[in-house]
Amino acid sequence: MRDPIATSRPRPRVWIVDDSPTESLITERSLGSEYDYEKFDDGSLVVERLAGGSLQPDVVLLDWVMPGMAGPEVCRFLRSHPDFQALPIILITASRVETGDVVQGLASGANDYVARPFAPQELRARVDAVLRAKQQGDAAAYERKRLAAINQLNHGLLEVGVSVGGILDHLATTLIHTLCDGCSILLLPGMFPPTSIARHRADPTGAALALISSIADPQVHSFDSTGHARSVLPPAYQAYVQQFGLRGLAILPFPTREPVQGVVTVTRDGDGQPFEAEDIATLETCIEYAGLAVQTAL
Repeated sequence: MRDPIATSRPRPRVWIVDDSPTESLITERSLGSEYDYEKFDDGSLVVERLAGGSLQPDVVLLDWVMPGMAGPEVCRFLRSHPDFQALPIILITASRVETGDVVQGLASGANDYVARPFAPQELRARVDAVLRAKQQGDAAAYERKRLAAINQLNHGLLEVGVSVGGILDHLATTLIHTLCDGCSILLLPGMFPPTSIARHRADPTGAALALISSIADPQVHSFDSTGHARSVLPPAYQAYVQQFGLRGLAILPFPTREPVQGVVTVTRDGDGQPFEAEDIATLETCIEYAGLAVQTAL
């Protein structure tokens, strides 16, 4: 396990799709060692991989002429599915370099077009450009999601009024629909009996999540894969990991002020991504608002 807030962002993931091993190697060497690569020799393999729910790369470098599915066919397929419409794609070709070819390639859904032979610095510049655009788009999308989570939470808190159970239920429900897959809240006994609630996006009862929720020091963990989580977590977590997979686990205080104290456990499952620093900050904001609502109710 590692703290994702203390680590640098992972290197961009580049998929190189080319039926020529030589050209594929030239492309990789031209870009250099700042990226993580995966190679495919047929466009249909990319379609199959993505359609199967694989983690998307940061950019796809796609040869135009290939056996099976050609580059433009792959583009059209991906752009026809909402999940892949924002995936950056650069077409690369040595044989289709006329103006009409460029127009056709871009019309099929590619973000950019590079003709062979290319200068390594040109390819790097074009890849970096689409990555910057993707990062800006991702940042804007995340800001919308963050504001939506906070607005949804605050609107619901007004509706539930002074019901402590209602406040906790609304917090957990809001978080699993916006920022995480599972959310469990435990409040220590004090001004009222101990209270617990658990919700999970795939299991509204939250039964499996409740089994791994306990009072613990605040911490944030990131896992490279479900297998990684399974190998390092204690036995109490294994049933949850087996059922849902696990990429992110965070235990956060609820709230940060006396007299009520407890913990919030949130998870991101095997098909998701670990928590980033921005995610934790938004979660803490939502928990703080809910904590203030509980104190007001008391």
